[in-house]
Amino acid sequence: MVTASHENADLDWAFDDNLDTLWQSGAEQNGTEWIEMRLDRPRNIGLVRFDMGAADSITDFPRRVLIESSHDGREFRELYEGDVLTQLLQGLVQDADRTPIAIVLPDNDTVTLRIRQTGQAINWWSISELSIWER
Repeated sequence: MVTASHENADLDWAFDDNLDTLWQSGAEQNGTEWIEMRLDRPRNIGLVRFDMGAADSITDFPRRVLIESSHDGREFRELYEGDVLTQLLQGLVQDADRTPIAIVLPDNDTVTLRIRQTGQAINWWSISELSIWER
């Protein structure tokens, strides 16, 4: 199950294997946006990846990201916190059609994964494709 703080009706577009569709927050980034994934069982998530799509849409990248993990859905552990500009630039060089932002995570035991956008920008937060990889 996946939910978001904004535009839940469009959330499926972040998981449809189509770079031409995308989920958008629908408002300027103000630090309160999040996406939460509830997994079927505990998993060790090794990588979170946002595909931003073609280079003309990369201005909607998340300014700061906080990725948290929970085994019980109540108490969360920080797995990553910081900006993603380095990952964005690497993704643009590696694959300008997808412009992936890949965030490597430490070992974890995750049932609920929460991805929070904690920065501020006049741009919306957009994701063409969101994927996670289990270790």
